[in-house]
Amino acid sequence: MTIEEKLKNLPSDPGVYLMFDDRGEVIYVGKAKVLKNRVRQYFHGGKKDERVQALVKLISDLNYIITLSEKDAFALESSLVKKYYPKFNILLKDDKGAPYIRINLKEEFPSMQVVRKVKRDGARYFGPYFNGVRVMDIVAIVRAAYRVRFCKGRFGKRECLNFHINLCLGPCHMLKRKRTENSRGDNILNDMICKNNAISVTHNVSKAMDSVTYNDEYRMAVDRAVAFLSGRDDEARGVIEERMRRAADAEDFERAISYREQLGMIEKMKERHIVSFASLEDVDSFYLAADGINSAVAVNVVRGGRMMGVRVFYLGQAMGDLSSFITQYYDGNEIPKKVNVGIEDGAGEAEFDGLEDYLGVLKGVKVTVNVPERGGMRMLVDMTKKNAVEHLNSGADKHKREYDMTVGAMERLGKLLGIEGLRRIECYDVSNTAGEDVVASGVVFTDGKPDKSNYRRYKIRTVDGQDDYAAISEVMQRRFKDGAENVPDLVVIDGGKGQLTAAWSVVRNRILSNGQILSHMTSKNVISLAKKDEVIYRIDDEPLSLAKGDYALRLLIRLRDEAHRFANSYNRILRGGKLGSLLEQIDGVGEAKRKKILANISFKEIKLLSADEIANRAGIDKRTAENISEYFKG
Repeated sequence: MTIEEKLKNLPSDPGVYLMFDDRGEVIYVGKAKVLKNRVRQYFHGGKKDERVQALVKLISDLNYIITLSEKDAFALESSLVKKYYPKFNILLKDDKGAPYIRINLKEEFPSMQVVRKVKRDGARYFGPYFNGVRVMDIVAIVRAAYRVRFCKGRFGKRECLNFHINLCLGPCHMLKRKRTENSRGDNILNDMICKNNAISVTHNVSKAMDSVTYNDEYRMAVDRAVAFLSGRDDEARGVIEERMRRAADAEDFERAISYREQLGMIEKMKERHIVSFASLEDVDSFYLAADGINSAVAVNVVRGGRMMGVRVFYLGQAMGDLSSFITQYYDGNEIPKKVNVGIEDGAGEAEFDGLEDYLGVLKGVKVTVNVPERGGMRMLVDMTKKNAVEHLNSGADKHKREYDMTVGAMERLGKLLGIEGLRRIECYDVSNTAGEDVVASGVVFTDGKPDKSNYRRYKIRTVDGQDDYAAISEVMQRRFKDGAENVPDLVVIDGGKGQLTAAWSVVRNRILSNGQILSHMTSKNVISLAKKDEVIYRIDDEPLSLAKGDYALRLLIRLRDEAHRFANSYNRILRGGKLGSLLEQIDGVGEAKRKKILANISFKEIKLLSADEIANRAGIDKRTAENISEYFKG
């Protein structure tokens, strides 16, 4: 069925649609309240921006999935984007997220943890902390003022240093007890001994005694810390001021300075309080700014009436509406009960239909999504808009240069070589040491950037000695074996015409024997790059020489150098492993000396060096160096 036939038969239901290129790869995933209306807009209608035009040009097929509601369409779109990582979608996979402080109040003795991903686990999350507020500074304030524990896992058996320096109430110490014999010979529980506000009892103390003594004290400290992190308590200032005075009186000036810096951080947080929103709990405000080609999103975060700051995300030429960004953003960030969204004049609010229900399901309580038109909420959206527009404009040159060096360079290289839709390039290099430990590397660049999860190392099995042509042939046979996956758009060989011919011979035979897997590959899809003069060799065309500043050439050089680095690192690992195993057999060579030798001398060199040279190069004693020299020359 052709695309035109599919467009005629589109349903009027909500759902998700997928666009495919001529290789069957998903290049865009979108959602729609009415599939028929939304999908047809790509192919019919008025003028479209450059991003949509570029997408439509590559579409070879489309498909759709009907959902029961718009809420389900949001969930399915988010799931499919994370599954396929389409080229034209907004992707936040590289965003590690701003840090949060996590406290699980369900624990008997809750502790603080610093995390970068909010989970739906019932714990309390405070943050995010960014824009001049460092999360570890906040942790230091809580530890100094409330003495809530920051350790992970179970309590240790040894006394904790933080307890002794007054940064923790020491709940682990409450699990100790002293037993004494009274005059009648009976075992009794000593009076509980208070030290640093912590009460020492034993493992055998009942839960009832816990609950009326130390447990209550620690729980109160946790509650006060939670109130401070929520913006409802200012006790920390007085506690830290008192500690600063004590430290100064004791002439512990380093600690006094640390307390003074913590007071400065408390003041900075206080300055972020929004007076006109004194009753405001938590709200996020979003705005997407676009210029027809590129776009950026700003997120204004308010927690407990405090302005936490504004985060900005440059999206480049990625497509998708603001609601698609929001679903990805809340995959790892805390969802407030209120979300503001800003839209351009004349734009509709339909794209946010279903977003409330979707976020409510994720959070577990009702979430309100507003498009404010006036008042304080509108002020927050306007502030967010200014940040989004400013980031889009000020970052244009920087992001244009990055684009030119990556996606732009791929497009230019594709035009030079006659390859359409160039996205994945693989480069192969062979490394050896005097004909020994022959290895090869395969590195991958996707859209002009390293894709390290797909890097591969090869230990050459069928070649003895230094024969780069045979080694490249073996690598190509192993790479393009039957059932090969993720076939590249372009293969680059580090070397000249000889290495290229050896590689192409294997690839050509694979094409002839299994054309389905390599159906898109021809001789133009395999090239080599010679380091001398950086000449690009091709099978059926003359060598290609580009200007040194050409982004296409610079991309190939980065690719080739990365393959060379990766191959050499593997070669060093093998050499180091071989030399290390031999050194273990020599008298006087322990772990420390072994590391010194491996760091300064190669396997090839050690056979040629004298004892004095080994001692000087590795920084070891002469007697051990003599043992090593005799071992390798004996």
